[in-house]
Amino acid sequence: MPARRAAMTAPWITVWVAVLTAVSLSCAAAQDATKPLAPPQNYPAQKLLSTGKTVVGETIHYPRTGPANVTAAIVTLPPGGTAFLHKHGAPLFAYILDGELTVDYGTHGKRTYRKGDALVEAMGVAHSSINNGTETMRLIGVYMGAQGTKDVIPVAATAPVTPAGRWQAQTIQGAPVTGDKPVALDLGQDGRVSGSGGCNSIGSRAAIKKNTITFGRPVSTLMACQPAVMEQERKFLDVLTKTRRWRIDMAQNTLTLLDKAGRALATFSRMP
Repeated sequence: MPARRAAMTAPWITVWVAVLTAVSLSCAAAQDATKPLAPPQNYPAQKLLSTGKTVVGETIHYPRTGPANVTAAIVTLPPGGTAFLHKHGAPLFAYILDGELTVDYGTHGKRTYRKGDALVEAMGVAHSSINNGTETMRLIGVYMGAQGTKDVIPVAATAPVTPAGRWQAQTIQGAPVTGDKPVALDLGQDGRVSGSGGCNSIGSRAAIKKNTITFGRPVSTLMACQPAVMEQERKFLDVLTKTRRWRIDMAQNTLTLLDKAGRALATFSRMP
């Protein structure tokens, strides 16, 4: 009788051992599932960015106007090209594919991003941008938004930005201005141009459209000055004939004239 009971009991012991083993393995698996998983050994990924804040220190927050909606776009700006003052209603991840981009965040300063840079753009801080480089800037932007949310929100500037006004040259073709008499440029709202090349008075006409500007053939008086001053004046008149774009730094209150490739030809400070 004991032998028969032992024979009947053995299979049940085997079953219970199998059940307990399975439960033990399941618990171990559940416990392991709570641990962070290590990245796969052969997963071909390179981390570009990991942050909870925008470039100006804002805490990233996602819109709740509706179901989630992700938009990806490639943004391009030619040399000297600008983007209007704006904000973002959704987090924007940006990666610079080519060229460079300088973004003006107002009181938060300026930053220049170049090929290979990754960032989360400012959201509530109004900003504008310009391509100061010599090649077309391209970036891929991913807006992590929601239906009903505006990814880009234009912001009205307090005053229209224009090169019209009185300016004094600080550099001409990369060299500091010299001489006793200032090199000055007076751009009228009607396109009239007057000023001084450092020796002679000059006059011309300008056609200004958005961020482009072209000067008509400049005329000047015929006074003679020191050779160095005359050479500087010649270069200044040459600058006017080659100028195709303009750029204003609102923080520094300066004007830069650029050629068609976006290279700086001359810089000016505003005159009272």
